Amino acid sequence: MSLKLFLLAFFICISVTNYGQATHVQTHWTWNSTASGSGTSSSLSHTNTFGSTSTTGNLIVVHVSYSGQVKNVSTVTDSKSNSYTKINGPTNWGGVNYYRSELWYAYNISGGSNITITVTMSGSTPMTTSADGLQFIQIFASEFSGIGTSDPLDQSSVAITSTRPFNSGSAIINYSNELVYGAAIGGTMPAITRGSSFTSLSNQNNNRVEYKNVSSAGTYNADFSSSGNGTAVADMATFITSGSVLPIKLLNFYASENSGAIDLRWQTTTEINNDYFEVLRSLDGMNWSVIAKIKGAGNSVGIKSYLFSDVSPTMGLNYYRLKQVDFDGNSTLSFVVDAQNSDAHSHAITIVPNPVEDWLTIRNNLSDDQSVHVFNMLGENVTYLISEQTKTNFGFSLNLNLLPEGFYIVKAGQFSEKILKK
Repeated sequence: MSLKLFLLAFFICISVTNYGQATHVQTHWTWNSTASGSGTSSSLSHTNTFGSTSTTGNLIVVHVSYSGQVKNVSTVTDSKSNSYTKINGPTNWGGVNYYRSELWYAYNISGGSNITITVTMSGSTPMTTSADGLQFIQIFASEFSGIGTSDPLDQSSVAITSTRPFNSGSAIINYSNELVYGAAIGGTMPAITRGSSFTSLSNQNNNRVEYKNVSSAGTYNADFSSSGNGTAVADMATFITSGSVLPIKLLNFYASENSGAIDLRWQTTTEINNDYFEVLRSLDGMNWSVIAKIKGAGNSVGIKSYLFSDVSPTMGLNYYRLKQVDFDGNSTLSFVVDAQNSDAHSHAITIVPNPVEDWLTIRNNLSDDQSVHVFNMLGENVTYLISEQTKTNFGFSLNLNLLPEGFYIVKAGQFSEKILKK
């Protein structure tokens, strides 16, 4: 073969090379229910055995739903001593003290057999619903190959709904070539169908488990639909595959006051196809505006440092985030940082306690027609996860027991404060 033909063949091979994506191996479903009064499903554990041998190194995702909000999943274990971690849950749905759902996973598993997964429960006996007279524990277990050996969990979300179509709530996926897993469990909701771009893994008991591989970083959710309205909960988790690529690896991102200005500093350790950064600013953690465009390094290995000074910050607390944009137009968003303008340190609202585990009290002088909203550090409105909200003599009291641990922004009227949910 001539050198010219060899080089042509080499470049053709390069052009069709794809990064590896996740592959579904198997999904198995079990359901344990009993008529009212017999008490069979009040046992402390329930098992689910895969139909085929599991392969060492794979990922297992376990979705558990059960009756009674006074009961909890204490552990998820299996016959190969793999370690399972909770992603979402417990999430209450279907009405007061009706149902709960939880999402767990294990990665880089030990395989070599038909793995039996055991869900161990704690708390009171599962309730018997007045509507259907059933107690139940339900497990969907799915196995995937093509996942890396380090912790692959990237993002997760969960949403409770009574309308259709519905989804899991959005999450910003940081890598290309990620696996998106979704599960929707319906109460009074009729049969649930998959999202248009998803592959269905199971539709047992009129529920739905689905997945898809996404090629680009960006905002995604797990979509579902139904032939009629009702109550349902939708979970989503995204996992990094062995072929996932992070457009940039952000080492740090800081905001600090500097004589009336706010300096923003960030560093990257790797950049792939990075065209530029947009610097976004917000007063409430929800509405963002672009205040600067900073050229990226394109492709680089090693630490790159960036600095931008916001010379006209607003009075009070300012929120900032970075939007990274590839040469092909795909983009990702960073976490949120904040800084206080020294000219305005007065707080129009007081939040106690902070950190908070469940009930949060907001003391303010809001009028009755003003509302309170909660946003995560991606700027997404998660107010729907407030399980209870009460007007008090001094402001509002919110029950945040459904919120996952982490930092959030509470916005009351035109004022906002950052809280830590424990």
